[in-house]
Amino acid sequence: MSNDIGTMPGDPRPLGDSDYHANGKLKRVANPADGIIRTPAKSKAVTTPEKLERIKKVLEYRGRHLKGKAHTRRTWSTRSAGESTT
Repeated sequence: MSNDIGTMPGDPRPLGDSDYHANGKLKRVANPADGIIRTPAKSKAVTTPEKLERIKKVLEYRGRHLKGKAHTRRTWSTRSAGESTT
């Protein structure tokens, strides 16, 4: 048992053994794509999508030698055709 508190409707509740994997790490739940509500931004964007993509490319280039360390997160949908996954 842990002192952590659950975050489901009706919580807070103490987390039990069923909330943890066998290795002791806390389980994560991902909502399905159709269960996520998306709304337009309430404020003006700080930068343009094009500039943001350039920034991500620079950060990825600078971090190419940091294998296994934090780097920009890129989803499959943002990869260009034929681009390597490593």
